[in-house]
Amino acid sequence: MIRPFNSFIEENKVKKIIPNFETAKSLIRRSESFLKFCESAAVSEETAPAVFINAYEAAREAGQSLLCKAGFKPFSHEAIISFLNEKYPQLDKSLLHTFDKFRELRNRIVYDADKVSIDEAKEAIDFARKLIGKIKTLK
Repeated sequence: MIRPFNSFIEENKVKKIIPNFETAKSLIRRSESFLKFCESAAVSEETAPAVFINAYEAAREAGQSLLCKAGFKPFSHEAIISFLNEKYPQLDKSLLHTFDKFRELRNRIVYDADKVSIDEAKEAIDFARKLIGKIKTLK
């Protein structure tokens, strides 16, 4: 379940800042760079975790760009998903639930050395491509 965005503000997991459109543009460009890397990578059992993490980071940075435009700095990946869920109702809820699922998997990969399959890595690339594409159309 995606928590309310305000709860992250109350817990100091999001800080109010002056909107920064240049940083937002830089985040989008970097998210596209991460995605391009993932799309060009040969996905194997060995490379799947790195590809997955980079695809997730591409999506996260694209999402963070919208917070930056709105005047927020997140200190939680979960807060980014919550912000997108509340502030951009035009984003498909199933896409955001996939984002949250991938957030949890990324945490298990990074902190618990969980395995990730080739299919999961490829799914993360497709997901990042969709989310970045949609974010680029938002005002």
